Amino acid sequence: AYASAGVCIDSSPIFAYRVRLSKIRQLYEAKMIEKPPPQRTIHYAKGRYVIVLLDLLGQKEVMRQMDPLPQDPDALNQVVAKSLGMRSFMQDQIRQIFYEAFEKMESSDVDQLGKSEADLFRRIRPNMTIRSNQFADTVVYYALVTDECQFAAMVMSLFFAVGGALLACLAHGVPIRGAITSGEAIRTGDTDEIYGGPLVRAFDIEQAAGMPRVLVEPALVDKLKSITESVGTSFDQSCTRFLSNIAMSMTEVEEDKCISICYLSGPIRDSRISNSENYKDLYERAQRFVKGEAEKF
Repeated sequence: AYASAGVCIDSSPIFAYRVRLSKIRQLYEAKMIEKPPPQRTIHYAKGRYVIVLLDLLGQKEVMRQMDPLPQDPDALNQVVAKSLGMRSFMQDQIRQIFYEAFEKMESSDVDQLGKSEADLFRRIRPNMTIRSNQFADTVVYYALVTDECQFAAMVMSLFFAVGGALLACLAHGVPIRGAITSGEAIRTGDTDEIYGGPLVRAFDIEQAAGMPRVLVEPALVDKLKSITESVGTSFDQSCTRFLSNIAMSMTEVEEDKCISICYLSGPIRDSRISNSENYKDLYERAQRFVKGEAEKF
């Protein structure tokens, strides 16, 4: 008599076929020699996305302090505040600033706009939504864009949000490094994750950034430039050009020719003044942190 002495797992149906024909078939019960189940159906949506990848620098050292976890409740709270707390703070800043321009505009305000402006707002607003995935100290935001006008509005809003969050996190002693890209990708329906070339490019650009800054993919900037240089005269085209110009004003070309989000730009400064924390205070705290870090080298 034979008794099962192990478990064999193979994804190929050829394995099960060979077992059935071989002498070792007596080692297995019939139900143990089955073809693998059919491949699971994956639901996904293809589209053009704007992707933002942000990495909170210095978090690896913080997480090392959590292995093992401090037993003292106060010490544990401090470590959690520096890790999950700062990630949550950054996420709150991103969402608060991103939705600021849209969620604060009530229907009564829209009614005060001209018909063309109100129609454009109502067409864009339902699609101005960002989703996110996160792993440890890295957060990925992504947003579907369906036309040129929405692309310009989405990029402008994300530049606002990233610039404001970059400044706020610096003021709290947590630098950010990241990248912004755009292109065709897929979003999974079950897990709500984003996959595709733009995500890979964002990761590569973020890794190459070196210092704390958020870089913008050159192709995305070229797209904004082409919109600003367009000569269309329709209301949609004029609005798209206006939004693209605002987005471009929040970028700067650095010494290494990389294009980054500038948290010192006028639009970001103006948006932060209307926020809960004063821009001047944030700026001064951020400058003190940057100066202190520079003196360490």
